[in-house]
Amino acid sequence: MEVRNEIAKKTQLNDPKTPKRRRDTVKKRIYVLSAVLLAVMLVASLIAVGCAKPAPAPPPPPPVPTPTPTPTPPPAGVDKTGWPETFVFIAMKGGAGAVALGPALTKEFLETHDQRGQVVLGGGPAGMINNVAIGQAHMCAIGNQPVWEAWNGVGNFAKQGRVQNIRKYLAVYGGVLHFMARKDSGVTSVKDWKGKTLMINYPANPIQGMVAEALMEINGFTKDDTTWLSISHGQEAMDGLQSGKADVIVRLGPPGGHPAIKELATLTDINFTSLTDEEIKFVTDKLSFTWGPGGYPAGSYKGQDNDVSTVGYSFIAWGTSELPDSFIYEMMKLLLDDVEKDTPGHYTEFHKNFKWTLDYQMAGNIALPWHNGAVKYFKDRGVWTDRMDKLQKELLEEAGLPFIG
Repeated sequence: MEVRNEIAKKTQLNDPKTPKRRRDTVKKRIYVLSAVLLAVMLVASLIAVGCAKPAPAPPPPPPVPTPTPTPTPPPAGVDKTGWPETFVFIAMKGGAGAVALGPALTKEFLETHDQRGQVVLGGGPAGMINNVAIGQAHMCAIGNQPVWEAWNGVGNFAKQGRVQNIRKYLAVYGGVLHFMARKDSGVTSVKDWKGKTLMINYPANPIQGMVAEALMEINGFTKDDTTWLSISHGQEAMDGLQSGKADVIVRLGPPGGHPAIKELATLTDINFTSLTDEEIKFVTDKLSFTWGPGGYPAGSYKGQDNDVSTVGYSFIAWGTSELPDSFIYEMMKLLLDDVEKDTPGHYTEFHKNFKWTLDYQMAGNIALPWHNGAVKYFKDRGVWTDRMDKLQKELLEEAGLPFIG
């Protein structure tokens, strides 16, 4: 503004004697000059700001330390010497029981003992037994017949020989064998099988055929005296009986009745074969993975008017003998501490068949010796019996191994 006034004074811009045209020209020049000066001042100020050093940025906040997880302390007094860094449970692909048991058990081990675990899928029973035997896995759950073969060096282990570093941990669940014959076949006992067509041989699960052959042996004949047909699955035998292709079949089922057998009994007139005491004893003595007498009561199926006596076998959890006693003892606590003599525990949440009880653990024969850690647990619970002590001793001494009473 001062510049403009000074220019006006010198140019006589406000002098009335100055011609109007001259005054207008001077005004325009003053406005242009003022605009140029303002632009120069603005540019100068921007250059000054750009050249100025920026204020230092504030230091970053110190990093927040990540808390180190505190492992779950083991229960007081637990000796974890020799426990595996990672406990490996191997399950057979498609084996619903093992696939349910493995994750449930390893999860509880982690939560109670900070014990890492892993569940892997294996192949057939013989392969998984060898995985455990050579230390690639610690535990498995399958039917007790394959481990009986491994312990005795027979069947699939005849060439390999005995596998002695495996032990039983838990009897998971079991069933009884249902021997069924068409009524029009005239079969009412095992002796009547001679000359008949039997759809019993199931190579994928040879227990049924082994029991049938033992029953024929005590009755003085062999499978060569029958028409002995192989099947690929249980339903094939059921269809064979219904169609008349077979006279006799066998199916494993719970003592309370099997839904598929109930359906078959409504479609076909069936005789349910009851075994004699002598037959049951012969089978359970010859095949120690079986147990008996078992059976199912009258009325379990249509046309079944009498109680039926038979034999059964179990699905067991077992593993290496090389796990420390303390490890197996703590595992037994997880599996059985809320189980009573005739009442199952919380593992029924994981599979409908996990209804094991303390009485069930002590029932029947044993396919291989119990782990010492399991024996100690059963003794502390007051359920270990003289009979189990005798069976344990016989199995170990027969294999040339020490018995710890």
